[in-house]
Amino acid sequence: MLKLISFYKFVKIKSPIDNKFTFRKFLIDNKLKGSIIFSLEGINGSVSGKQSNIDLLIKFLKEKFSFKDFDTINECEVDFIPFKRAKIKIKNEVVPLNELFNDDKYKFQNRIEPEDWNKLILSNDVTVVDVRKSFESEIGTFEKAINPKINDFRKFPEYFEKLS
Repeated sequence: MLKLISFYKFVKIKSPIDNKFTFRKFLIDNKLKGSIIFSLEGINGSVSGKQSNIDLLIKFLKEKFSFKDFDTINECEVDFIPFKRAKIKIKNEVVPLNELFNDDKYKFQNRIEPEDWNKLILSNDVTVVDVRKSFESEIGTFEKAINPKINDFRKFPEYFEKLS
């Protein structure tokens, strides 16, 4: 049985670059394809392969970074592996908003600590906008999230202006 998982975990990673080759080798050795992003603030990924190998990846991530559960993990059965290769990316952030919103009017007033994220997104006065690729959002999304249906994340600032 083939599975596709999408996940993220806000967890402190001291040296994301140190994980690049270890996890790429792990994906290749276990015939898993997709991408995982590592940053100082956490992990974000979409990976596909045999269920048993997905289970090994989940276990490896939890053991390596000492956490019990992902903040979000979505799984579904697939007929084929939708990714061409295994990719590991090192980014400044799990979600790189600061790079896109470099105008002063977008500077963050308050930074949210990873451990406060789930509580924040469940609050009634918070709107969650799911800006992932369409096929990722179709697999699963955050409760009450808005999907702007944009094909390129660089278009998000324009969409964001319309929300304000």
